[in-house]
Amino acid sequence: MTAEDPVTGEIFGFCEIALLENPLVDGFALAISNLATAPAWRRRGVATRLLQSAQRYARSQWQADALGLYVNQENEAAVKLYEKMGYKKTVTCSSLDCTMWYMVKSLSREDRPAPEIEHVSDTYSKCKSN
Repeated sequence: MTAEDPVTGEIFGFCEIALLENPLVDGFALAISNLATAPAWRRRGVATRLLQSAQRYARSQWQADALGLYVNQENEAAVKLYEKMGYKKTVTCSSLDCTMWYMVKSLSREDRPAPEIEHVSDTYSKCKSN
């Protein structure tokens, strides 16, 4: 999805969805793979609207009942945005240069919370429960 100025054609935000490795199960799941807003457009609700569009698309086109994402734990603004949007921290995962949260949001029509996670598969030894 893209956020574009209808007059100038400038793209000032985008959100990508992909199948990413899911540390909660043995396999892949639908997830936000990239979300960006141009600096001049931040704190104006662009990221919120892009996430809402991505969630609707995932639900309508793929009948997804949840959407995940990885976020750097040090990116406090992004973590706060995702929590405000209903994403829940589930596990931490270490990469070469940072520690990330894997966050999940339920997309059910009843807006039920994401299921509680009791354990993480041994396959993902780099991740630990919240």
